[in-house]
Amino acid sequence: MSPSLGIDTISASSALQSLAAAQSALSVSEQRLSTGRKVDTAKDDGAAFAISRHIKSQLAEQSVLRQNQLRAKSLLDVTQGALSGITDLLTQLREKAAGLMDDSLSSQAQAAIRNDMTALVKQIDGAARTASFNKINLLNPPPVVPTFWNRPYAGFIHNGTTYVTYNTGTAAGTFDFPIDLQNVTSASINIDWGDGTSYTSSQTWGTPYTNNQSITHHYDDSGSSRTVTYGITASGTGSPNGFYIPWLTFTPDAQETQVAAYTGGQVMNVHATDMTAQGLSLDNLSSLTPDQVLPAVDAALRIAETAGAYYGSRQDSIDTLLDQNSKLSDALDAADGRLVDADMAKESAGWQAKQTRVSLAATALNIANQSPKMLLGLFRA
Repeated sequence: MSPSLGIDTISASSALQSLAAAQSALSVSEQRLSTGRKVDTAKDDGAAFAISRHIKSQLAEQSVLRQNQLRAKSLLDVTQGALSGITDLLTQLREKAAGLMDDSLSSQAQAAIRNDMTALVKQIDGAARTASFNKINLLNPPPVVPTFWNRPYAGFIHNGTTYVTYNTGTAAGTFDFPIDLQNVTSASINIDWGDGTSYTSSQTWGTPYTNNQSITHHYDDSGSSRTVTYGITASGTGSPNGFYIPWLTFTPDAQETQVAAYTGGQVMNVHATDMTAQGLSLDNLSSLTPDQVLPAVDAALRIAETAGAYYGSRQDSIDTLLDQNSKLSDALDAADGRLVDADMAKESAGWQAKQTRVSLAATALNIANQSPKMLLGLFRA
């Protein structure tokens, strides 16, 4: 092979490599322009891709959380709207109750006022019973049902064992811990209520002591569950002797609805307020004297005002959480975009340049391929 042919072969090979590189670069630009992303798979940038996937999972969590918060907001809006109407009706009822106290009224006039009051009470009751959203009614809740635990062990015990089996949830309420002591000369009771507080009692008696007592503890609303832990020891003489726990109960202050309002599984407790005629103690107005009616209506108005303030504060909390959620989602979305989104203006300009590069590389390869033919033509001549 002549030296010129060897050089031309090298030139053609180099031109082919340049064309392949140009086409590969062009393909990358075309993909970014079509997807709008500079990092679409782990192959593009492993670290950025992994971070992006994590951010997307956070965004998904925020999306679910926002839906929960919006449902809670809708529930509170419906509740507050109904409560506002009930308060207006109670105000009218109070005017009627004040008028009923006029001693100069005839029996017919008093009967007419009482009929008006009965109609108003029915409207109040109806408004409370229909204030539902997503099958939840905070103004007509089901009866509060205590959580009941049967005796942890049968018979009297001399040496207690620590139990961690009584979960009181997150709602406000009262835990009732009864304990019977019989024929004991010493006893030690230690109860961890699970909310940062505890109960401790250690006593010694000169003669055998018998007593039934109940230890109670009140919980406030909490964003996380609480578990009661206790340890008890007792010793004495006679039979039986020791301690006995017949049952334990937790009674919520009110029926509560939990809203997944925070990240990490945290909840917001929204308690119900019974605004029905029975819940407001207005279902027996007809049996009350005029002097008794007005205090009963005033008590109902106080309940409504307290409930209005409570649900208003919960509305404000939900609005704040929605705003925080929106800001966090926007920040996460922007962070993800900075990691993986392509600069479309830059990519468009690059795409045009790479097209030109491909065209030039193709021309160079064509020239390199034509050179050997030209040389061979000279030899034939």
